Amino acid sequence: MKFSTRTVGFLLLLACFTFRADAGAQTPGADDAARPAARGAEMVLPSDFVRDFPAVAWGMSFQQAKQAVEKTGARPAGFKNSEREFAWDATFDGMRGRGAVFFREGAGVGQIALGVYAFGKRAEVYDAWLKKLTERHGAATEEHDDEFATMKVWRVENGFAIQLRTLKDAHSPVVEITWVKA
Repeated sequence: MKFSTRTVGFLLLLACFTFRADAGAQTPGADDAARPAARGAEMVLPSDFVRDFPAVAWGMSFQQAKQAVEKTGARPAGFKNSEREFAWDATFDGMRGRGAVFFREGAGVGQIALGVYAFGKRAEVYDAWLKKLTERHGAATEEHDDEFATMKVWRVENGFAIQLRTLKDAHSPVVEITWVKA
């Protein structure tokens, strides 16, 4: 089964929206004792997973983030007259993929998503990203495994949630990672 770029992009954005709704479901601080201590000095960032991710930073304005993405040669696209989100297609470490940035009113960048089309290397990419997250942040604090996808979530001490997800469809090449600022 072959997926079009449009279909895979839609699935990525759908996953991002799904995670955005789930991320607010737990009250911050409600389960602080179960949170792992952050390993290493800082939280893992998109550039820890793919070297050529744009220099988008938390709190950047829409224009600042858009300019950071454009510096890489990508062309971010958003919804008509909206400065709430944009996405772009690019090559990340040799894999086609899509990045997306979501903004909060008055707070700037509040969510970053990265999805790659790893094709035959899907399991290898997922396992490498899982290892990197586990080494830095410990075991996932939440796991969801159903007939469609495998998803792990880390709620790190600085108030961020990080989600790693892959679809179970044997023909899906997608591996996704999303950061949400609480």
